[in-house]
Amino acid sequence: VGKYTIKVMANGKDGVSKDSPWSAAREFEREAEPGMVFTLINGGTEYEVSGKGIATGDIVIPERYRGKPVTAIGKQAFFNKSDVDTVTLHDGIKSIGDFAFSNCSYLTAVNIPAGLTHIGENAFSGCRALESRIVIPDGVTEIPASAFAYCSMLSGVTLGRKVETVGKNAFSDCASLEEIVIPDSVKALGEHAFSNCESVRTLTVGVGLITLGDYAF
Repeated sequence: VGKYTIKVMANGKDGVSKDSPWSAAREFEREAEPGMVFTLINGGTEYEVSGKGIATGDIVIPERYRGKPVTAIGKQAFFNKSDVDTVTLHDGIKSIGDFAFSNCSYLTAVNIPAGLTHIGENAFSGCRALESRIVIPDGVTEIPASAFAYCSMLSGVTLGRKVETVGKNAFSDCASLEEIVIPDSVKALGEHAFSNCESVRTLTVGVGLITLGDYAF
């Protein structure tokens, strides 16, 4: 890790060829490796986190990796990992894939970045220790099926002003939720969207709701 100056030369070993002159100096910076697995996406212009690798505990997703922006958390990247305590996502993260953090049973806190536009199905399902309030940014239009299902310690959720659909089982069995506010932008609530949220004391439903699935509450 650090900055280096590199020069190379060709060595004439056959007793006839001469050594070449040294090349021009090139500056090289080796970054600290965050321990996660990264995969190039979008024509090789960006990276997604595709695996937890050796990272444990309080995980911070870097803004850049090897000179390119990190913009996504891939499908099942942290699925079923019991050694993840907290996750910090920077605002350049646009997408969280299906089952990305599902069944991270000791995950207690995660922030939903302001630049996010996509949350995958079951992205945080089964994160039973997740207790930090979830704030969905305005760039997200859909909370898909089971996105936060069985987050039994979830203390609260704020839906963004452009969310139009809350999918099937999206927040089912979030037993610690005490208040649900459905903004005016929401047009459809899927089946069991908030079922078994047994601590809810206050429910506010916006004027835009058209479709209400069976057992939504």
